[in-house]
Amino acid sequence: MATYIPGSKSYMPEFKPFTPDYKFLSSVLDIKTDRYNTNYQQLNDLYSKIVYAPLSREDTQTMRDQYTAGLADKLQKISGMDLSLIQNVDAAKAVFKPFFEEDIIVGDMVRTKAYQNERAFANRLMNDPDRKRREMWWQTGIKAMDYQMQDFINASKEDALNMAIPKYVPDADLYELSLEILKESGLTRKQDELSPDGQWIITRENGDLVTGPALEMLQRTLTDDPRVQQAYFTQSYVDGRDAAQGMIDAGAVRTVDEGQRQWALKTINQYTTKAAQRKIEKQDLVSESENSNASWEIFRKNKGIIPGSKQEKQMREQFELHQSLKDGLDYNNNIIAEGVMPTSTSSTQDLLNRAYNMTMQYNIYDDMVAAARAFGTINSSTTIKMENPEFARQRKFQYDKALESIKQTNRLNLAAFKASLDPKNQPGVLSNSSLTAKPGGPGNIEFEEGEDGSKDIIKFQLDQVVEADNVNTENKIKSILAAIRSMQPGVTDNMFTLTIDGESKVMPVGNVNSTDGKNFYQLLRTPDGKDGFKYKEDIDRIFNEYNSILNPSAENADAMAAKYPHLAYDNSEIESNPNDRQAIENRNNYLKLKSAFDVTSRNEAKIIEGTQRMHNHYFDQYNLIAAAGDLFEGNDQVLEFTDPDVETLNEDGTGALPLDFLFTDLGNGNHHLKLKTEFINEYVSLARQGKLTDGNRGWWSRNTWFGPDSGHDENYIGERNVYGGDPNGSIKEGTRVYMGTEKYFMEEEAKKDAAMLYDLMYGALNKTQGGMLAPDIQEVLTEGGIPEQVTVSGNPTDDFTTFNFTQFMRGREYLGTVGDLIINPQYSIDIDPAVINQDANGASIVMDIINQFNQTPTQNMTIQPGDMGRNTKADFNAVSDPIAMELFRAYIRDMKSWSQNPDQPQTGRPQASITYNNVYGNPEVGKKEHAAYVITFDQEWVKKSLPLLKAGKVGGTGTAVITNSELLKYGSLTFAFDQGMDISVRRDGMYNYSHVQDQINTSENKQYFNSYTNGGTIQVYQDVNGEHMARIVYQQYDPTNEGDNFVNLPAREFSVNQWIANTYRGGTIESHLDQAIETFQYTLEDKMNANNKLYEADAKQNGTK
Repeated sequence: MATYIPGSKSYMPEFKPFTPDYKFLSSVLDIKTDRYNTNYQQLNDLYSKIVYAPLSREDTQTMRDQYTAGLADKLQKISGMDLSLIQNVDAAKAVFKPFFEEDIIVGDMVRTKAYQNERAFANRLMNDPDRKRREMWWQTGIKAMDYQMQDFINASKEDALNMAIPKYVPDADLYELSLEILKESGLTRKQDELSPDGQWIITRENGDLVTGPALEMLQRTLTDDPRVQQAYFTQSYVDGRDAAQGMIDAGAVRTVDEGQRQWALKTINQYTTKAAQRKIEKQDLVSESENSNASWEIFRKNKGIIPGSKQEKQMREQFELHQSLKDGLDYNNNIIAEGVMPTSTSSTQDLLNRAYNMTMQYNIYDDMVAAARAFGTINSSTTIKMENPEFARQRKFQYDKALESIKQTNRLNLAAFKASLDPKNQPGVLSNSSLTAKPGGPGNIEFEEGEDGSKDIIKFQLDQVVEADNVNTENKIKSILAAIRSMQPGVTDNMFTLTIDGESKVMPVGNVNSTDGKNFYQLLRTPDGKDGFKYKEDIDRIFNEYNSILNPSAENADAMAAKYPHLAYDNSEIESNPNDRQAIENRNNYLKLKSAFDVTSRNEAKIIEGTQRMHNHYFDQYNLIAAAGDLFEGNDQVLEFTDPDVETLNEDGTGALPLDFLFTDLGNGNHHLKLKTEFINEYVSLARQGKLTDGNRGWWSRNTWFGPDSGHDENYIGERNVYGGDPNGSIKEGTRVYMGTEKYFMEEEAKKDAAMLYDLMYGALNKTQGGMLAPDIQEVLTEGGIPEQVTVSGNPTDDFTTFNFTQFMRGREYLGTVGDLIINPQYSIDIDPAVINQDANGASIVMDIINQFNQTPTQNMTIQPGDMGRNTKADFNAVSDPIAMELFRAYIRDMKSWSQNPDQPQTGRPQASITYNNVYGNPEVGKKEHAAYVITFDQEWVKKSLPLLKAGKVGGTGTAVITNSELLKYGSLTFAFDQGMDISVRRDGMYNYSHVQDQINTSENKQYFNSYTNGGTIQVYQDVNGEHMARIVYQQYDPTNEGDNFVNLPAREFSVNQWIANTYRGGTIESHLDQAIETFQYTLEDKMNANNKLYEADAKQNGTK
């Protein structure tokens, strides 16, 4: 029972009901909801990326479809999970993780999305209102991305993952970009010069004056610009893909790789040829520019250049031009270097990279040149500055001269009228004969053909090089012998000293009549037994030593002048004392000696250049025939070595023979055709090192004992027994013991394969030079082949050309058909004794005949009736026909008589037509070894002379009557003799080469040009009538002229042909042309020296101005 305490109050606690914190709960709920929604959205985005992923490859799309098909159940489970919890989100994301772990899928998504974005960017450029941005659009950039995506779609997974992400490359428009840079640069050039007629001093601005500096600026600024590089690479890439697609569409190839490889090979060959042709042009320009640089350097070193003067500006501009030309040549050589690398062992990608680089470099340079030239035309002008004072002074002189010319013409007309009354000058009498040359005479080479229609034309051309070199060596000997006395002054007993074959030889010079063998004339001509000279190296060395004395460098000029005071290097002694005969003689002797050495040096340079061009031509032709395949007889056999079965190669993949092994790479785009011995030795050497394998070892040789090369392995290693004891002993008797076997290199087998390969390769090359490929080409095309199967260029009629070394040496067109090889000229002239004394050409050829007859031993000549070169039965070793011999002597006697006494009866005088052939022989003989004069007599003279010869001196019938057949037989005769004894200036060989004519024939403006700084210039060209004309402009030092102290005098223009005719007796224009022009150039050199002395004296007296 409860007990209560009295007086105490009861306590009842107060209870309050619970009130939740709805604000807190709402905040927590909002956070959870946001987290859930965010995570849900992320998962939803992941799902969308998978289901709607931008994929381009078929395999990735299939993988995506397979994956999404299995997502349904997993997504159902995910939908019941609390996605506000991170552990549940991570678990949900793990469902999608396998999809993104597939590299190929991710790679496809990235590339496809990038492709779409770049496409959209290109479209925005195309429609952009800004012109500059709009010009960045081009279809090539779109096609490049399309091809990249196509390659990505069709590639294997491994290759696809290594491909670059497609990116649009904007059009660089190098031409416009270049013009913009040049315009901003403010580059300009200005130059004062005389007008073509010499009357005005004109000022030219820009034009070709600024092209060189502009090109140099562009090369320095834009060559390595990434925009330019990427745009031109893209163009090359698209060109290659377009070509490959075209081949696939045409059924020529099956895959893009095959098509790209063919395009790359064709492009490499095409641009190598283009660059080689451009190299020839650029080398000449660089050489000319180097000469100008050297002249300026000499002038600057010896005379000094005033800072800020016009001369300094001209020198700087010349150096800039030279650098531009040299950069262009280097740029070009890089292209050639890419092109000449072997192609047979290169992968398709390697070939494509080379083709891309070559096209980029070539086209970038082309577009820069075009822009530089276009810039030159902007603001170009030519204005008249003032009248040339010298022209006015010359005008009166010309008027006076013209008046005197009219008077002289009247006097000559009167004399001509009186002369016309003379009977011997009546109509029907030949006068003013001309010596004309024409091709196609009996001296043409007729190559004998083998069963395959071929002939060793390459050997014929190489022999021409040897002949040219021998002729030039003969000229070196002549120059050395002429120089000995000048180079060894003080010798009084005619005993001179030269080092020959390492020994000092002391002996006289000797001459053509020397026979004791103890003279330099005979010693230096000692043959080597191989169509050459035994002491060739010594001849070259001595010639170069003497040449350096005659043409000293600027550094050695003073030393040489002090050592050889009798060598008049300049005209100063004569200027000091014009009547000093010894000074005049010294100067003339020096110029004559220097001229001989200069001509020989130029000839040697021409031979070296021609030889290299010929070998490079053979290299190009060989590449064409090698690429043609079906035209290369023996191509299958060669391919066994150049593209052998994999089983034949070494383990590291090496062992294939380079397809161009026929040639040695000399660098800088130059090549050398190997001799057979060179080819075999190099082949054996490489095979011995294991670098070449035997391509003949086919399946039978590798797997059976009776294959053709089963006796050795791929590296020509065979096995042989080894014996001990007496090599001549007996195994049975025990004197010779079997020791086992050993491995050894089978050299003879390697040599046999090498010889076979050389014959096949050389034979194919030779066939390109023989004009024998046309039927084979036609056969391939007729049987359904395409042009690409027979030539690299696809143009089967133009690719194969013949190189004519003789034509090159003569400065004429040297590439053509085989027919161009066989042309040797005839020289024809009509002779009339009544005017022979006034006919330089006629007198010259008659004197040649007389001298030839007097100097030729009887056993080395024959005189026969008729034209022997047209007679297949002609015997050039036969004894001279007695009547023909006497008729020949009678003609010479009558010619002499008439030339001394022309006032004889006109009827029956010894008129004749004479034809000279420097190569002559039986028309059925291939190599012709004679030269000849064919003389066709006037019929009246034969009727008068022949009966007398028959009746008296030749033991004839005793009657003065001749038959019509005899008159016909002896109406002409042939005087033939060994070519080696021909003394004519027109004889066969390299005797007629003219450096000046060569420059006229090969230069773009068809003229020879040379300049002497502060001396003047000379130009030589041929007018419409073929006459050689010279234009010389001398400079005169004038200290009063503020613009330029060296002023051009009025040009002097005259006929070189007429000058030669008045100066020399006999010979051709070409035989005297170099000597004549050299004479004119000596006057320019003298003028240059005189001006420089005036300049020095003025600078010394008045100081720097």
